[in-house]
Amino acid sequence: DRRLNIRPSRSPWAEKTTRFGAPTRSSRSITSAAMGSIFVCMYAMLADTVEYAEWQQHVRTEGAIYGYFNFITKVAMAIAGGLAGLILQYAGYDAAHITPRAQDWIALMMTLIPAALFVLALLFMLRYALDENSYRHMLGQIAARKQPAASQQQEP
Repeated sequence: DRRLNIRPSRSPWAEKTTRFGAPTRSSRSITSAAMGSIFVCMYAMLADTVEYAEWQQHVRTEGAIYGYFNFITKVAMAIAGGLAGLILQYAGYDAAHITPRAQDWIALMMTLIPAALFVLALLFMLRYALDENSYRHMLGQIAARKQPAASQQQEP
């Protein structure tokens, strides 16, 4: 009778710490909250971009804006994946034998590098000038432009 010994698998370096410290549950929670807020803001700002473009160009082009956004997102993910591979190669990562240097670089890629990029994104977001009052003013101007066009279409 053969019994299966089922236990949760652990990565080879899960028990080890790096000089930067292993990511803790609380640091992962903070990272997840930060990343979640970026994605919420990003999609909210994308919708604002559609309205802003219509206000500036007098043409509503949400299809092009969303398509461009999806394209840029995919390019950014491809670049990030490639950079992660290059960093692992630079760190001397080998799955059969993970060195302390590779552990340090993995910890950096999971903590300090994303934190630095988050701060950079935050600096750009602080320059975002569209507030509630200017947004409502912009929507009012768009609606006012559409009003005469709608009344002209209804006349026989």
